Amino acid sequence: MIKLPLVIDDVIEKRLQNEIEDIMFDCKWEYYYDINSTNYKIDYRKFLSPFQYDVSPAIITNILSEVNSEIYNVLLSPVKNIFDKINFDVDEISRFFGCIYTYMQNGKKPDCGAHVDNIIPHLVLVYYVNDCEGGETILYDKTIDDIPIDIKCYPDEYCDLNVKHRIIHKKGRVLVFDGKFYHAGSASKNVNRCVLNFNLFGKFKDGSYEFINPKKKIFNYR
Repeated sequence: MIKLPLVIDDVIEKRLQNEIEDIMFDCKWEYYYDINSTNYKIDYRKFLSPFQYDVSPAIITNILSEVNSEIYNVLLSPVKNIFDKINFDVDEISRFFGCIYTYMQNGKKPDCGAHVDNIIPHLVLVYYVNDCEGGETILYDKTIDDIPIDIKCYPDEYCDLNVKHRIIHKKGRVLVFDGKFYHAGSASKNVNRCVLNFNLFGKFKDGSYEFINPKKKIFNYR
């Protein structure tokens, strides 16, 4: 039986790992000074200079967008290999984006605050594109059942968040977890860290977890 969270190293061969790292810099990127700003209505944050950010700025690309269709087609085969490796039957990829988090020289600031990607039950899959020092993914013990997604403050100001898992950022590694859990990233200390992030509907072949697609769409690899 699958037990989440799940961590697998070298989920695809080294050659594909290198290709993914190379092509991720050919995408159409957009700059966000705070990746969480679209998820939470936080009016009191102030961003006065890059040295005073309370989170690391991020550069994001939507792989599913029309402008990245060529990139998506290149990634399709290794992506399917990842799903096969974790024995997950995909109904739909509801979100698929790449993100480069700028590193902070002091290595102490997070690259994003505690958050969930979507209130709808889903599976999160994170693929680590490159190697870096630091850049851990943090999984907390609280879910959207404990902390409403629309609160007007930081989740850790609403209730205590206890760290359950710290996953080290490593090229070729995959992290899979239930999307209802609050999570966050940590800033890299030496290079800009890059990840691919998936929000998925579907089920594991052993029946251990199922994430129902409310729209009933079917994702077709072909």
